[in-house]
Amino acid sequence: MKKILILYFIYLLLTEIAIQKIYGPNIKIVTYGPKMTAVGELFNNSEDQKHSSIWITTSEIVSEGTHLLWGDRKIELTISETTPLVTATIDPDYYQKRGVYFLQLINPETNQKSNKVIFYVK
Repeated sequence: MKKILILYFIYLLLTEIAIQKIYGPNIKIVTYGPKMTAVGELFNNSEDQKHSSIWITTSEIVSEGTHLLWGDRKIELTISETTPLVTATIDPDYYQKRGVYFLQLINPETNQKSNKVIFYVK
């Protein structure tokens, strides 16, 4: 019985290693802000006062090529090379309708995907 448990543990460990090799380690969104806005209301105003921005802290430093999905829209990120933090400039068109929008970090080159979080437009 003990040998079976050890073999099973080795199997699980090798499976996890194989998944990491194939899909890359997953990114976890730890926190982000803001989490909501009103329709058409700027948040974390950009320098030009025409766009909004969102910040996201992650479980690890995000690799180049990673972008933010806002629903099904792709948004470029500003990635910190020294801390697990990214920011994105959000076009006002993205929050002109009420709703619940799922946000997710994704890197198509490495197959990394984060957990999904929710952004509310009220």
